[in-house]
Amino acid sequence: MKNCRHIRRAVGLLALIFWNHVSGFSQVDSSYIELHKNEFILKPYLYSNLLGLNLKETEQDKEVTYRSNNPTGIGIGLAHPKLPFGISIGWITGARSENKYVRTKSFDVLFNQYGRKYVLDIFYQQYKGLFSDSRNVLPIKIDCPDLSVFGTGIVGQYVFNGNKFSYQAAFDQNERQIKSAGSLLVGGALHFIRLTADSSFKFDGQKKKSAYQAGVNVGYSYSWVPQKRWLFNGSITLGANLVNNSIKSFFNRNLYVAPTALARATICYNHEKWHAGMAFVTNYIELRDKTNAMVNLNYGRIYFFYVRKFSIQR
Repeated sequence: MKNCRHIRRAVGLLALIFWNHVSGFSQVDSSYIELHKNEFILKPYLYSNLLGLNLKETEQDKEVTYRSNNPTGIGIGLAHPKLPFGISIGWITGARSENKYVRTKSFDVLFNQYGRKYVLDIFYQQYKGLFSDSRNVLPIKIDCPDLSVFGTGIVGQYVFNGNKFSYQAAFDQNERQIKSAGSLLVGGALHFIRLTADSSFKFDGQKKKSAYQAGVNVGYSYSWVPQKRWLFNGSITLGANLVNNSIKSFFNRNLYVAPTALARATICYNHEKWHAGMAFVTNYIELRDKTNAMVNLNYGRIYFFYVRKFSIQR
């Protein structure tokens, strides 16, 4: 029951971050942020998945990287001023030749919400069928059709300088950053990761490895506006997660601390009625086992986008 209370408190903390956006907004400094309240946004984009599973079975082994074979897709995003968040959907369109690479089956949902005083990331991912062509480690390409990755989690951060710094201008393009500004970010995270291996290797003698993670993080984000139409944003967050393979006995002797990292960046050209640019979001999560085998998971996306705005008459 104690463990459940700790998890509920962590979820409650992230819920408070979200409620801050729903219940009210802080005052915006109009000399730094230009609001665009009555505009419908259409956002077509191209994207590439950044999933990478890095494995090292013993401390003496070299690290091998496994990737999915469904890297590219297209999508469309919509945003309306009366909706609390935008809607986006994408389709996988490109894969490496299945004659040369294993086929990857996947279900991938990424939700990135940028508020005035918070930023929220939710992910749910299932990948089966990975390959490795780490030629500096392996003499030949290795296909692992039964190697699967399942991950789900939530990362929330409080934006301290939301009255001058706009994450929405950098990633949603429904506002404009007029002057350069940055903000301290502080938050927390919850993750669950499960890996299922094929005959190529095992995790601590087992075919499956699961990890429950809960932790805190701190970071900084800065938007540079060198001139009226250009915006460059970079964000980096570092954290530490408590990790265990069981939720029922989370705080037992198998508990350990693992580092995490989260990075975001965008380059955007801003016109009065349209925007164009690129952006990426990527997360790093680390796991270990009793034999000191190391597993780290990188997941995220890179986007190339075009945004068209349409005025809505009141």
